[in-house]
Amino acid sequence: MLVGLPVSWVFHMRIYGAYFRISLDKELKLPTFSGYYVRALIFSLMRISDPGKSIEIHSSDEYSFSTTPFIQDNAFRFRYLNPGDALFYFYTPKKDVFDLLTEALISHAVDHFLLKEKPIPIIEFRMFNLDLEPSHVPLSFKLDFITPTYFKRAGNIILYPDPPLMIQNLAKLAGMDPEDAFRWALFNMRVSGFPKGIKTVVFREPKSSIFHVGFLGSVNISLKEDDPDWSGKLPILLELAKYLGVGGDRSMGFGRILIREPEERS
Repeated sequence: MLVGLPVSWVFHMRIYGAYFRISLDKELKLPTFSGYYVRALIFSLMRISDPGKSIEIHSSDEYSFSTTPFIQDNAFRFRYLNPGDALFYFYTPKKDVFDLLTEALISHAVDHFLLKEKPIPIIEFRMFNLDLEPSHVPLSFKLDFITPTYFKRAGNIILYPDPPLMIQNLAKLAGMDPEDAFRWALFNMRVSGFPKGIKTVVFREPKSSIFHVGFLGSVNISLKEDDPDWSGKLPILLELAKYLGVGGDRSMGFGRILIREPEERS
């Protein structure tokens, strides 16, 4: 029998999302991480709806939305796109940010993006919302960081999967006390193995001296069960992470994770 955390703690949060499918007539090699271009496409829509609001969002320390990189053949594509269809997703907990997209796509009838100064047709888009519900979390599980991820602590960039920093980040997104979450995770979550190791990747923005750095890999997590309050909150935070991601640069597809059964190092 798989023992896990309770899910009785009640928390309501709605995520607004959008799905986009575009069409490419030939192979596309991107000079940097594809999520950088996805973020640019999202901002291009926001500028059409409300230039002032888009500048306000762009100027904020933390963008209020998350995206995925481009997806082909059910896999994230970091730099290379094949001819044919490509997908990406947008998520936000903020209705006003979501409305900027719907305004551009519906009221202004936007039907294409400019990608590397070339018009790319939008074949399909769908808008949706999700009311998050906590799911079962076993006392041991594996986190796969499948796009680059990083955390920050006291102004420093942290390039490894630190559970307290991850939970602190998610608690802030959920409107909970981030420092309380950090302290709970510090004493109740531990890393129990790196089944496939951790590696660091670096991407440079085109025509810029700005670099984006993150880690990829897997980590096994083990939990204690001696704090019913925060143990009850963890399932909804991990559910939130499935959509909003974790860490920094989530607006350009960083921080995408999968939660799996733990495994031994191969």
